[in-house]
This record gives sequence, C-alpha cells and structure tokens, in this order.
Amino acid sequence: PGLVMDRIDGGPMLSVMLGRPWRLLPLVRRFGEIHAQLNAVPAPEGLVTVHEWSRGQLERLEPTDAGLRKWGERELETLPGGDSLLHGDYHPLNLLMPSDGEPQVIDWPGAAVGPAEADIARTRVLIEAAEPPNGSPVMLTLMGVFRTRLFIPRYLRAYRRVRPFDRELVERWRMVRAIERLAEAPPSEERALRRMIARSPLVDVVVD
Repeated sequence: PGLVMDRIDGGPMLSVMLGRPWRLLPLVRRFGEIHAQLNAVPAPEGLVTVHEWSRGQLERLEPTDAGLRKWGERELETLPGGDSLLHGDYHPLNLLMPSDGEPQVIDWPGAAVGPAEADIARTRVLIEAAEPPNGSPVMLTLMGVFRTRLFIPRYLRAYRRVRPFDRELVERWRMVRAIERLAEAPPSEERALRRMIARSPLVDVVVD
C-alpha cells in the first residue's frame, strides 16, 4: 500500500523568512490570512473534535503534572465547541512556498473540528515556545522580542482582517493548549511553556 501525493517544489515559509528578511512582514501577514481562510472552511465529517484531541494529550502528561492536567481538563469542559476545520499544527514550517503559486499547507495529522480560537491558540503556543534555528539572523535569535512584538501581533491582526475571533476565548484555549503541549514538546520548549503557564492569571496551579 502507498499514498500518492502531489509534489510541491518549494521550501517552507520559515526558510524564506530567514533567508529573505525583507519579505518577513508581508509573509507574516500572508501567514495570518491563510490561517483565517483555512479556519473558515467547515470541517468534513469524521474528524475528531479538538476537545477529544486535547483531552487525549492531557492524559499523556507525566504524573508530576497532575495538577496542570486536572486544571486543563476542568477548563476544557467549559470551552465551547465549533464546526471549523482546524489544522492543529499551523506554523511557518508547515507552509511550503512554490515559486509559481500560493503557499501550500502541509502536515495534517492533527486536523480536528472545533472553534477557530482553539487553532489560533495552538499556533500561538507553537510560535511562542519555539527555539530559533541555528544560524538565524540576529533579529530572529532575539525570539522573545520577535515573537511578542512583531510576529504574533501582526499574525493576529492579519487573521482578524479576514475573520473575526474572540480574544478572551483564544487566551483560555492558549492555556489549555500550552499544558497539553507539555506532553509532546521537545525539551528545548519545556521551559518556555512552563513560564507561559506560570505567568497566566487564569491558571491557579503552581508550575515547577
């Protein structure tokens, strides 16, 4: 058995951002627009709900994170559902940039159905916790400043111009998704994730 796939001749959007920094701002804007267009698509039948997916991730947390798991599960029960198509792993490495067309979104194993805010929150967590690749320009190695002052605000602004969303709901989902990410994140991300959770006024659990 096998899977036949189309070939896309082009590298990931992140590589273009790193190699051609003068294109950074337009690419961040396009990144947000594409995400909004993706979430505007009604999810096909048969996809797992984002609540089910997130609950499965929370169950994988280490016993030492039992408090965070319980908080995440309680919060998850209060979050509304939705019917949007969610990618589940939307970040600049999962958009390929062909030379003769629009960026193409790849890597869909985490696709789910739910509210768009859950997907926006997941993207925020992935970008905020990510470590810069080796050899990145100085601007990108200063990832704290880059993420909070440039990428995230411009991404959200571009998304909102295409499709409105509930900011408060994004923040609630962001904490659940940061906690669930602890179950699968590489060690290089764990410190940033725990710092993100500890700084949130929403989470009433002590984070080690």
